[in-house]
Amino acid sequence: KPKIMSKELEPAATGKSGRRGNEIFWTHPTKSGIIVARAVSARTIKLDAERKPHAVAFGSIGHLSRKMIKAIRLGFPPNIIREKGATLFIRINLKNGVAEGIQNDPDAPVSKNKKASEEFHAEIHFDRLLVANGELEGPDVTVAIDKESRMLTFTQTENFLEGTKNEENDRIYAVIYETKIEACIIRELRQRKENGVTSVSLPERYDLDQLAIYTFATSRRGDQASNSQCLQTPKNKGE
Repeated sequence: KPKIMSKELEPAATGKSGRRGNEIFWTHPTKSGIIVARAVSARTIKLDAERKPHAVAFGSIGHLSRKMIKAIRLGFPPNIIREKGATLFIRINLKNGVAEGIQNDPDAPVSKNKKASEEFHAEIHFDRLLVANGELEGPDVTVAIDKESRMLTFTQTENFLEGTKNEENDRIYAVIYETKIEACIIRELRQRKENGVTSVSLPERYDLDQLAIYTFATSRRGDQASNSQCLQTPKNKGE
């Protein structure tokens, strides 16, 4: 059990809180000029069968946020409480059930002495994944993949509609994520008011069957975004 003790403050000090070394400090709630110091336990919290899947899911979304960070910074501008980027990406996608912690051997009892990653793996539902989030009108974009030329062709239809939450000069983006090598490309397409085609040539190291492809819109200034739309998901083994 962590040791708790009281310490006197330096003369003229009015309060103190925070952490120093292996101790956490906070001001005593009733005794003026006294702070309480608690030693931090060195014990590692052991997760049970209920919490391990969540820990693995959380870790997988956090990992994905680092791989897709350039897209996420565009797709998750600050909200009203100044959360932005990876913070919003992780919270929203966890809430949407994008990642699941799956037990490697469902018939084996879960051990409290093993790390969650030793007994569970994460499954990502790329069709549910949001790489952008907001109230703007989404874009009208489709994608075609030519495997012979390794070319992705994004066809965009003008979808400005007066009176809705969009502007003619909204910026439209495509996000291409190769799930095997964990590489991410973000490409700006045309403005919302335009029709047209944008082509992207992929390097040989990109497996065309393992692509998750998304599109979304932002305002011209980048302070608002739409929800992303999934255009393509990776193929399952055997497809």
